[in-house]
Amino acid sequence: MMTKFFCPHCNGILSVNNQIVMTVKNDSKKGLVFLSQHLGDYNIWHHPDFVMKEGERFDFYCPICGATLTVNGSESLAQIGMEEDGQKFIIVFSRIKGEHCTYKIKDQNIEARFGEHSESYIDFVSALFYK
Repeated sequence: MMTKFFCPHCNGILSVNNQIVMTVKNDSKKGLVFLSQHLGDYNIWHHPDFVMKEGERFDFYCPICGATLTVNGSESLAQIGMEEDGQKFIIVFSRIKGEHCTYKIKDQNIEARFGEHSESYIDFVSALFYK
């Protein structure tokens, strides 16, 4: 199964070696993070000097074009694109460290959701994509 993740703004490929690379920032920190490309795996790799504390909210950006990946109307969610075996999906995930919440969306339907916190945003995500 061939999977790639991409920026919804510039279509630049964000996946490298089974990881997704993004730029993250908050009020006091900025750096690069690598997320697992396996949905539901919440491992994060980053430089040891870039400390991410549980509960901190981060802004995610495309490292290629610099566009924000924040979902419009949400303080807690970001999104990227995913292509798997020729099918395109929207992946929505929490911007809060330690909050395990991911949605896989195709054609305005939630195909799958992952993480123990995914119930927290189900109404918002449903309203956003079910038009």
